[in-house]
Amino acid sequence: MRKTLDTMMINFQQPLSLPAEKGEEIAKKYTCQFRAGRADVLRRLELQENTYGWAVEIILKGMLGGFHIVEVPVTYYPRIGKSKISGTLKGTVGVAWFILSLIVRHYFRHRRAGMPRPARVLAQQSPMESSSENTAHSPHRSRTLVVMAKAPRPGMVKTRLAQALPLEPVTELYRCLLEDTLALATSLTSVEVAAISPESDQDELAHLLGNTVQVMAQKGEGLAAGLTSVFRHFTSAGRQHVIAFNSDSPHLAPSVLDSAFEILATHDVVVGPTHDGGYYLVGAKAAHPTLFESDRMGTRSALDRLLMRTNVLELSTGFTEPFYDIDVANDLILLAQELRLAPAKAPRTAGWFNEWQQAVAQLRH
Repeated sequence: MRKTLDTMMINFQQPLSLPAEKGEEIAKKYTCQFRAGRADVLRRLELQENTYGWAVEIILKGMLGGFHIVEVPVTYYPRIGKSKISGTLKGTVGVAWFILSLIVRHYFRHRRAGMPRPARVLAQQSPMESSSENTAHSPHRSRTLVVMAKAPRPGMVKTRLAQALPLEPVTELYRCLLEDTLALATSLTSVEVAAISPESDQDELAHLLGNTVQVMAQKGEGLAAGLTSVFRHFTSAGRQHVIAFNSDSPHLAPSVLDSAFEILATHDVVVGPTHDGGYYLVGAKAAHPTLFESDRMGTRSALDRLLMRTNVLELSTGFTEPFYDIDVANDLILLAQELRLAPAKAPRTAGWFNEWQQAVAQLRH
């Protein structure tokens, strides 16, 4: 269902009567007045047509914008009376000319702007089949999401949770969180996904993740060095909007990540605050070497210190909705409750909870 929400859906009409004349078929298929899409997607399309042409425009701009489009068959009873569009030769020729001229005009405008090739249209399938089986990850160089990762080694990950649980389940939990977070990241459309890790973890992570994403080695030690490396590397490589995302928030709604990129389009920096005084994502359009200079990353003052530096650097800052990541036992209890109701959000992590439910239940006492 998550990927279905990332698509535009278009219904074409299947009459319950005998086949219509060819001109009428064209008019019915391309001017059917039903289109559905996420509000943020529709806003980005910037529709301008005020007559029946908007129905064609939304398909064109959706394709040219790289969005995934699903065509859903419906049945209907034919209208009573004569259509002024498809019921006459003049109307049929007029609508055909209008559709063709609209297509040509938008296509050449799109090519002159140097935009990427159009998205693929997924036709004559149900939304669930199309989104789950055919929707492909389509990278766009202007939007890059980088997951801050570590190799899942005992005693090196989720150290605060290790105070309440044995090392083995804690290490396996981190592996599940990481894999589910990467699955969330790669489910986004028009976003290039990468991971960055300490240099000593790079080979192990690359082996663990296979060909899922590219794993980069950070320069220096610690989270501050990792974040600095993200923006130094990816903004210098021509990426215009770069977001660093933690590796333990697979339960975050994809729409929040989409909104982070939208916020970054109109701000120098975007931040996703956590309830404990930290942040689960931070994005920027350029490298700012002093932005993450701190010896107290990961503490309850991390967000305040980041915002103090954005203020000193005079960087405009926007925010996504506050959220929680998984650092301590109470976070784990919250996540267990959430995934019990919606395990598909993070299936590997939900499986971990099933395996270690007794140990997690003891955390409540």
